[in-house]
Amino acid sequence: WGTVLLAVGLTIGFVFRQRNLSLAAVATIVSITSAVFLHMWLLDTRAAPYLLAVVVGLTGLMFGMKTVMVVTVLCSALIIATGILSWGHSSFSSDLMSPVLVISAVGILSSLAVRNLYLALDWALDRTMEAQRNQDELRERCAELVRTLKALDVAYQRLEYLNYDLARAREAAEEVRLVKQQFVTRVSHELRTPLNVIVALSETLYLSPERYGAGPLPSEFRGDVREIYRSGKHLLRLIGDVLD
Repeated sequence: WGTVLLAVGLTIGFVFRQRNLSLAAVATIVSITSAVFLHMWLLDTRAAPYLLAVVVGLTGLMFGMKTVMVVTVLCSALIIATGILSWGHSSFSSDLMSPVLVISAVGILSSLAVRNLYLALDWALDRTMEAQRNQDELRERCAELVRTLKALDVAYQRLEYLNYDLARAREAAEEVRLVKQQFVTRVSHELRTPLNVIVALSETLYLSPERYGAGPLPSEFRGDVREIYRSGKHLLRLIGDVLD
């Protein structure tokens, strides 16, 4: 029966090792404990209680420190109860205390090992979580960098468009400047210069007609000359305003 219980427990543990690891561990430990207990109860073998140390060690590998302590106490109580009820020993018999001490020692060592193992696992988990956070932050920074590069590409394209528009505007402004310069030159040369001559001659003719070998001018002629002079001065002022 012990062999059957052990086989059943190991089969359950093998079947559920991937679905539910805790259930598989419990089934394996319970089957080993049941087989050892039947061996102790039915065959009265003095070496059988020491096999419970395997149970305590497996518990230390699969569960926490509290569970190890509970299993250690239960195994010790099972040995003492079997020794008293089945073997007829006293509670403090050496045949009972020796396996109890061995199991207790294994339990303490398993607890310490489990504690160190869990500390190492916690440290590894913290480092893993920190690495994951760093990786997520790096991924976020990379995504932000990609967005920034895209924004820079868009800004660069816009800057190229603006530079092109600016060049076009500069060319247009240069054309306007040249046209304005040509206009100013033509107005100054083709209008103001002849008007200056007309104003100067009309003024001289009006004020000093004797310079041309003529006598006093008739009043109608003087009035026309004066009108030419006034109109010429008026046109010069207008041209000066336009040029300014």
